Amino acid sequence: MFNPKLLVPQWKEHFYLIIILAFAAIVRFVGLDYGLPLWLVGDEPSHIFGALKMIELKTLLPVLHADEFVGTFHYTPYLSYLYILPFILVAGIKFLFFSGTFEQFKNYLIADPSVFFITARVISAVFGLATVYFVYAAARQMFQKKRIALLSALFLALSFLPVSYSHWARHWTAVTFFYTLGIYILANRGLTVSKRYLWVALLMGIGVGMNVQMMIFGVLVILWFFIFDYQPIVKLLRQKWFWQAGGIFFSLFGFAFVLWPRGYGYLLSVGNITSAGATKDLIGLVDFFGFYIANLIRIEPLFLLFATVGLLSMFLVERRKALVFASFFFFYLAIFYLFFGYVDRFILPLYPFLAVSSGYGLAQVADRISVRPLRLTIVVVVCVLLAIPILRFNYLLIKNDTREQAINWAVANVSADAKVAVLTPLMRLPTTPENLQEQENIDSASLRNVDRAEAKLGKQLEQKFNALNLYTVGDKIFFSGLSEYLSRNNYQYLIYSPAFAIAKGALSLVGAPGEEALTFAGSENGVIGNERIPDGFGDGLKELFYSSSLGPEIKIIKLF
Repeated sequence: MFNPKLLVPQWKEHFYLIIILAFAAIVRFVGLDYGLPLWLVGDEPSHIFGALKMIELKTLLPVLHADEFVGTFHYTPYLSYLYILPFILVAGIKFLFFSGTFEQFKNYLIADPSVFFITARVISAVFGLATVYFVYAAARQMFQKKRIALLSALFLALSFLPVSYSHWARHWTAVTFFYTLGIYILANRGLTVSKRYLWVALLMGIGVGMNVQMMIFGVLVILWFFIFDYQPIVKLLRQKWFWQAGGIFFSLFGFAFVLWPRGYGYLLSVGNITSAGATKDLIGLVDFFGFYIANLIRIEPLFLLFATVGLLSMFLVERRKALVFASFFFFYLAIFYLFFGYVDRFILPLYPFLAVSSGYGLAQVADRISVRPLRLTIVVVVCVLLAIPILRFNYLLIKNDTREQAINWAVANVSADAKVAVLTPLMRLPTTPENLQEQENIDSASLRNVDRAEAKLGKQLEQKFNALNLYTVGDKIFFSGLSEYLSRNNYQYLIYSPAFAIAKGALSLVGAPGEEALTFAGSENGVIGNERIPDGFGDGLKELFYSSSLGPEIKIIKLF
């Protein structure tokens, strides 16, 4: 008969790990609805709509329907496959409570696909949480010390970039999970050499189908083999498991490539764009390293400090492990320098290694303090200092983007018949078929699928405005005379981002005649670039604490 008391020793043994995982879960699951129904986070639509397109076409072979997927599905396919069953489940549940035809239901989901974004983000948060656990497991295997493992998990649980990216349906969190699971397998002393490398080959094959960055993990595998599991090459080539591992990896990689080769071609084109015109030399490589060090100093200096202390301490006590870590840091960043460019998120798969180094570093500092209360105080202070920026980030996610705040203001204050013009990046208001026709007359190429779905829904839209959405319009001549156009067509409200208006050439809007109803102050310098928070490090702690909200500055003008 089951006896609950038998669980008590296990709960006590893992009490601190459970607390760390619980906090890690809270900061990763809070704010998953950020920005929705707007699509404010890059890369999310590709994975999500890739899965939805496969469901719509009833196929698992996008390569056979390339024309349908081009322009929508940019990345490798395995993450989209992971989404398919959950998407079918949530769509089925939602349809049970929908009053209308199936065609109307499809248009409803196109107009507001938030349920799919949230589902995909939940999966990403689960990947992020699992990564924290496997950092603990990997560190415990490597050092056989629970304290180092707990501190390693603590650092990753409260690291800014892993927390941020756990909120978004992007491949980076999944790839980071596979990196961490790979470290755990390589360090697992309970597995034979052959089993470890066979499992890693399977893991890499699946991971490369998530994204090509997983291939760089092969560098770590080679380093680990030569430093910890070395066998003469002649002997290695005679091992059956060596050829089996290669067969597993190349089969899974080849399968992903055959399913959707454009996913790999797209990454090559991104690499060409981000590194175009750049001279690659030793000075540039040093500068590239400096770029990431400077970013870490700006956003999580304590994390970098203990990672540095830990790596240096490792060289004194655990030299082989330190050599593997330091060598992999170098090769990983060197590869991104050679083939890509300066992008904040590229460092994300290194965070598990940095977290283990940080946990080791804090453990070394604590071991040198003989007074137990002082040692405990230092650990608590580190926890608090790590948690404050993360809690601030969660607060900003809950408060939501300035564009969402502007939409909420419009819902509460703008009447249905009032004419509203919107010129803000990635922001739109639900609108009428007449307004969509007006937008098409201005620039026929500016209409998106969401616009067409709204036009088909018509009166079924729960909330709609007499709104002209302009962020996709590309006619510079039109923007040069936008102020006069709005006046001539009796628009009553203007919702716009000054920085975006200037970028579009709508200079006449700056200081346009009217009464400023409200301003939503956003992140430092707006979000015209790609690497603002939450996409990257931004201006670090300065942006995190000085910004009243995430998103661009938005002004709402009541026009005369």
